[in-house]
Amino acid sequence: RSHSKLRKLAIEIMLRTPTAAHMTALHEHKEFIMGTRRHTRAPKITLITSSIAVTRAKRVSFSRLRTLLETKGVNFDHVDLALQDRVDEVVGLSGSRELPQMLINNKYIGGAEEIQELEDDGALDNLLGIDFI
Repeated sequence: RSHSKLRKLAIEIMLRTPTAAHMTALHEHKEFIMGTRRHTRAPKITLITSSIAVTRAKRVSFSRLRTLLETKGVNFDHVDLALQDRVDEVVGLSGSRELPQMLINNKYIGGAEEIQELEDDGALDNLLGIDFI
């Protein structure tokens, strides 16, 4: 629901006896304001990078993706291909040698650009198992 609709319903609750719909709206408004989240399920998230990135842009994209996951508070495995010889395994799962890559439950989700698009569209939290309380 939009913030203005939630606010309007929250005000209505204060002016009269609340119904179940109003209580739900008030709860959603509180979540929106407080940013309360919970993890509903814990998918296996794997971030694949390389510490021997050739370009600065690649190093920045690795860092941004790692920071995004850390900020969301999800647990993830980090595979550094420079330290672990798993290139063939990664290419087999994703079909790509492009880095960084993110896998959820061993399914290729995308690289840095695709993950950012999912985040911008609001779909990443669902994939990561994060819901609002």
